[in-house]
Amino acid sequence: MHRILVVDDSQSIVLSLSKILEINGYEVDYALNASEALHKISTKNYGVAVCDIEMPGLSGLSFLEKVRKEYDNEVEVILMTGHLDQEYFLQAIRLGAADFIRKPVESQVLVNSITRIMERRNQKHDLGRFFSSMLRTNVCFELDPNFYWESNFSKAVNGFLKNALRLKRNFINELLLCMDEMISNAMIHGTLELNSQQRLFNMEELRQLMEEHKESGNKMDRTIHVCIEMDLRYNTISISVEDGGNGFDHEAWLRKLEQQKDVNQGAHGRGISMLYYLSDKISFDNGGRKVTITRRIPRD
Repeated sequence: MHRILVVDDSQSIVLSLSKILEINGYEVDYALNASEALHKISTKNYGVAVCDIEMPGLSGLSFLEKVRKEYDNEVEVILMTGHLDQEYFLQAIRLGAADFIRKPVESQVLVNSITRIMERRNQKHDLGRFFSSMLRTNVCFELDPNFYWESNFSKAVNGFLKNALRLKRNFINELLLCMDEMISNAMIHGTLELNSQQRLFNMEELRQLMEEHKESGNKMDRTIHVCIEMDLRYNTISISVEDGGNGFDHEAWLRKLEQQKDVNQGAHGRGISMLYYLSDKISFDNGGRKVTITRRIPRD
């Protein structure tokens, strides 16, 4: 059983969220401030901490920073917030936040987030050390959507980025978060073409929907192409994901992002917003079916 720690200065909120998580089979503790939460983490093993950003005393961001520094990846941190501006968003990602949940918290959104995080933690894959000496590398993968939920592609890529390319942990976290969003969007929009209601399905409902597509022979042959290219001559790394869907009006979305001041946390457009703020360059090809982000590699 996975143990979850809920952290909020509102007792009614922690009790409500604790009840929701207990109903879904989790063992739950709670803390009413970040200092109390850090003490509990030092005495018990937790898989995930769900923490409010705005709290008196030690803030959620400070809590996240201390957890990452003292416990590295032993505890994943989901941040809850009613309003998240660009500065908070970027700082939290760079500190290693696993996800963001908008307040008031929707129970299924929270459970889905924890489920995804736990699945990533439970699947241990490491590509090991390879391509030990290079100026440029281009690694491409073709993913079968039929095995999307059973695979842990980002965990495998983490080994490549960490061991072979020797990139910094915080930088890897940003890249993997972007890649997960890109692949997830390719599945949701390009392969399954989910409507707004279906995008709120839990993991079991999504698996059932994919089984229905398999049985009907519909859409599940639309493979997803992922390419990672690093060029040390220009000190850049790019990730591109292409699906077999119908594309979308990416130019309109980019214009919208350029005009908005805050990070979009809604279910619709959240992924593009994240990519826009976490990349140095974002581009679309093939009518929006292919998205590429480029980042400069930080060096000491």
